[in-house]
Amino acid sequence: MASKTLNQKTTCEVRPKGPSTLRLVTHAPCGETIEALETLLGLAKEGEVTGLAFGCTLRSGGFISDVLGRCYAEPTFTRGVVAFLADQVTTLQHESHTS
Repeated sequence: MASKTLNQKTTCEVRPKGPSTLRLVTHAPCGETIEALETLLGLAKEGEVTGLAFGCTLRSGGFISDVLGRCYAEPTFTRGVVAFLADQVTTLQHESHTS
């Protein structure tokens, strides 16, 4: 079922609002993250997701990254996917500095 897509809205905002306003960040489960993982799992079970290259953040401040499946088998293709993701993150970074 390739029609499923991941939600692109940010519902787990953790950056401060405004230049000097701070707010408490709770460690409650992020619904957006859970929904995205469930969507990916469903697509993988249907055979649509054939590989993954990912990075995720941990509550401790650390992170996990890995490359699996087709992404592992086809590193040149995966570098393109990761470059596209890097561009998306760069755009988010620039947007956060201008708002």
